[in-house]
Amino acid sequence: MKLFEALRRLFALRLGTLFASRRGNVVASFALMTPVIIGAMAFGLEYSNAEYVRNNNQRIADAAAYAGALAYNATASQTDMTNAAKRVGTLNSIPVANMAVALVASPADSSRNAVQVTVTERVPLFFSKFFRGLMYSNTTNGLGVVSRATAELISQTANCILALDRNSTGMQLSGGTNITGNRCGVASNAQVRVSNCGSYVQALSVSYGTSLNVPTNCGGQLPLRKADGSALTPTSRTTVDPYSGSAVVATAVGRLTTARNLVAPAAPTFAFQSTGTAISFGYDTAQMGSANAATCAGSASTACQAWRIGCTARMSGSTWTVNCPAGATANFGTVSISGGIAVSFNAQGSSATTVMNFANTLAGQDRMTFGPGIYTIRGNFIGGYGGIAFGGNALNVTGFVNPGNSGTASFGAGTYNIQAGMFLNGSLTATFGTGTYNIGSATIGCGGGNYSLCALTSGGVTFTGPTVLNLTAGLRTGGGAAISIGTGSTANSFVFGPSSDGYAFRGDGGSRTVLASSKTGADRVDFGGHVNLTGGGSCLVVSEATHHDIKGNLWATGAMWLQPGQYTVLGTINFGGSGGGNSNCNGSNIGLYADGVTLVVGADASVTSSSSGDCSGTSFCLSAGYSSVTLKPQAGGGQAGFAVIGPQSATNLAGGVFTSGAANTVINGVFYMPNGPLVFSGGSRTGDAGGCLEIIGKAITVSAGGLLGSNCLSTGGAQSLRVRVVQ
Repeated sequence: MKLFEALRRLFALRLGTLFASRRGNVVASFALMTPVIIGAMAFGLEYSNAEYVRNNNQRIADAAAYAGALAYNATASQTDMTNAAKRVGTLNSIPVANMAVALVASPADSSRNAVQVTVTERVPLFFSKFFRGLMYSNTTNGLGVVSRATAELISQTANCILALDRNSTGMQLSGGTNITGNRCGVASNAQVRVSNCGSYVQALSVSYGTSLNVPTNCGGQLPLRKADGSALTPTSRTTVDPYSGSAVVATAVGRLTTARNLVAPAAPTFAFQSTGTAISFGYDTAQMGSANAATCAGSASTACQAWRIGCTARMSGSTWTVNCPAGATANFGTVSISGGIAVSFNAQGSSATTVMNFANTLAGQDRMTFGPGIYTIRGNFIGGYGGIAFGGNALNVTGFVNPGNSGTASFGAGTYNIQAGMFLNGSLTATFGTGTYNIGSATIGCGGGNYSLCALTSGGVTFTGPTVLNLTAGLRTGGGAAISIGTGSTANSFVFGPSSDGYAFRGDGGSRTVLASSKTGADRVDFGGHVNLTGGGSCLVVSEATHHDIKGNLWATGAMWLQPGQYTVLGTINFGGSGGGNSNCNGSNIGLYADGVTLVVGADASVTSSSSGDCSGTSFCLSAGYSSVTLKPQAGGGQAGFAVIGPQSATNLAGGVFTSGAANTVINGVFYMPNGPLVFSGGSRTGDAGGCLEIIGKAITVSAGGLLGSNCLSTGGAQSLRVRVVQ
């Protein structure tokens, strides 16, 4: 408005004055036009600058929308989509606050999804700011420039079943079998061979690389057909490996190095007392009320022996009670206990700081009770018929711990250092409190090998969580025994080294072993040797953790419930190769249940034990009575979408077998074994349920009644979508 007012006043001058001379006319006209010319130039410069910013930001928005669409295609996660798009903006100096990312309907086809990125930037005004001040009484912070790009996802036929190797046997069907991919494609880079009229491929598309061999004159039976029963025309073409060079696969397989380098926990070390005063507990009641220097002169009574140690000893019925001053240190030599005698140490008036040292093995006859304190035993710690009650804080034993073969054993919260193993036998019922348990290898066997924790009792064993369990030589759960570790907690830690026979965990027939979640705290579970259920009817539940590293094989003849996380197996995975099958586990009748799990298989010759029969030479095998198998991959994280990742070395040709009764195998996600053949036979039935199974192997053979199916949509899967920028 200021400029308008100036013009009005200018034209209000008398015309005679304005045109007094021609020279004045020129000067006045130039003076009048100069602001207009400069203003036009200024606005032109500002427009050119804004257009430059818009074009530059448009390029960034295009790239960001494309990246976001690729990310959404890979994981179907809007979070991944947004992060990928904004990462492009950040790399190009666009503040995150200036970008908006949304999943929208494609402007080219509303039936398709699209990723839209909007970049907004306010361009400062420089030259024209002065003129804006002449025209307006208020100014702005600049000119808003908006750039927008949209990248749509175009569906195309996905290959959900793929045989990669052009020089292999390709894809073969025989013996009344079928491959079904009603809403996805089936592809082989070598041949596609259907040997007889009773077998068929039913899919959205079929492609082959070298040759097509299918029977003719099969009547109404079409060897290649669509879901509606119509004939399917195959295509000759080569299909690339959708995961070749995948960073996700490389990261997952890279974890094998961690598994290979696992080191067993060292046996615990601690200081101990090698001398002390001997004491005998029998039916001796002398000097119980007057044990002192005078009454104990020359006396060998139990009360006087305790007095010389600095404690008191009193007997009631068949039980001796020994109390030492709170915070004191008492050194015991050889402790002798007569048959039928129970002994209670520090049960009254003791404190967690009271120290009791035993210079030799401590073996009970009847029940032994220990109040809170710090106990160190140079030798073995053996319970009697009544078991042991240990109040907690700290227990250090240079030998082994055996709480007895019957009754109950209870151990309070604390730190336990046991150098030569723990044995839980007979009908003993044992409970352990929250704490850290460091247990070295036993020097005597547990049904064969030497283990750190040998649980053979039929009475049941429970560790209350959170539990840190470091076993130098692993855990064995005997036939009919049940052990639950870390109950009620998510902050457990399990590190198991190998036993003398190579097992980090072994479960015998009818055993039950539950490792509770370790999702917080250390968030990993380490097995430095084989994990094996060696007997039918057994059950192993493995805790949830981000990583489960196994320096050995994962084998079973019983049932396994694998809770979420990546399981990195340096050796092989074998269920049913030695018989067995389904059993009750975690409340369900299963063979294998793994939801939220990625299995990475190394088939490394350094740890792989020989297997025979159907599972010989394989890296992954489901056989025998495993009629209920569920394997679903993680929904998020680095290995989202992958159920099984097999050996990635071109020289490691160990493949996968589904056979002999694996009749109800449900796998969702990607089963990726590019260098090994996959065989489905012996009545096996493998498919998905409400998810998407993508099978990729070197070659694929379906025979002897085997069935292989996928319900993948053509808009899902690895290469199911094409991305293009449409706006």
